[in-house]
Amino acid sequence: MKGPTITEWLRCNQLSEKDISFIEAFLTFSSMVRQSTVGEDKVNDTLHSQFSHYQADIKKSITLDQFKSILINNSIDIDAEQLLIRYKNQGICKDFCKYLLRQKDLYK
Repeated sequence: MKGPTITEWLRCNQLSEKDISFIEAFLTFSSMVRQSTVGEDKVNDTLHSQFSHYQADIKKSITLDQFKSILINNSIDIDAEQLLIRYKNQGICKDFCKYLLRQKDLYK
């Protein structure tokens, strides 16, 4: 694999382990909801119990701008588009990342 893993890249961008875990959980849970493998209520209950200090709700129809707002509102200072591109390139939540990136013509 060329370059750092997504986790290494996030650490290099000075994110805390809690922020990294939150991002990983949020993307994984969002991907699950988008694929209809689990409902929003159940996922949000789990997300809120595991990450009670973060403010976020997972929705099937989330937009890229909403995802960016979630990062900003939780004081997570990272380029959301670069984050999604790196996740997609490493094959993590690939379809969900492509879904968000397509909203700004960042993936065709």
